[in-house]
Amino acid sequence: MLNKLKDFDNISSSDLKSIDFFVQNELELKSTRAKLHHDIDKVGGKFFSVIQRKHQNLTEPDLKLATMVVMKLSNKEIAISKNITTESAKTAKNRLKKKLNLSEKDSLEEYLNNFF
Repeated sequence: MLNKLKDFDNISSSDLKSIDFFVQNELELKSTRAKLHHDIDKVGGKFFSVIQRKHQNLTEPDLKLATMVVMKLSNKEIAISKNITTESAKTAKNRLKKKLNLSEKDSLEEYLNNFF
């Protein structure tokens, strides 16, 4: 362990700044993710029960995604919340549209807003 600490003496200040930036970024992402999940839970309760009456096939992750869409979160924000890529967020939204029997032309957000 002491040898590992000695290695820190050899780290350049630019490398230390990079490490600091990385750690701060990770902490910010975790904080953002926690806030999003809190907001989703707050909005979701009544919305979940109303939409589930019509679409009983929706899973809890589907309902959370639907809530994120209604909250007008961007694909990037959804990706951060779910710890996935932006492309995966787009794919998840397309799968949700299929589960809701919506066509490609239908707006997912508009459809989901009808449940409020």
